[in-house]
This record gives sequence, structure tokens and C-alpha cells, in this order.
Amino acid sequence: MNRTSRLVNLMDALRGRRRPVSAARLAEELAVSVRTVYRDV
Repeated sequence: MNRTSRLVNLMDALRGRRRPVSAARLAEELAVSVRTVYRDV
């Protein structure tokens, strides 16, 4: 998955929530590492 697709997926994952979510949970959903989530944010 390229970075642009990953960022769009990350934005969609965040937009669909009303409460805070951990980077670990996002990483699990997006099948990437926690470090990748932090780097993209």
C-alpha cells in the first residue's frame, strides 16, 4: 500500500470515531506498525 492510500485510510478510520483511539488500535486496523501510524500523523 502506498503512502497516499494509507493516509486516506487513516483519515477514514479517524473520521468514523467519536472517541479517541490509540495508535496501536489504528495500526492493527490498517495492518501497519505503530511507528508508521505516528509517522503518518
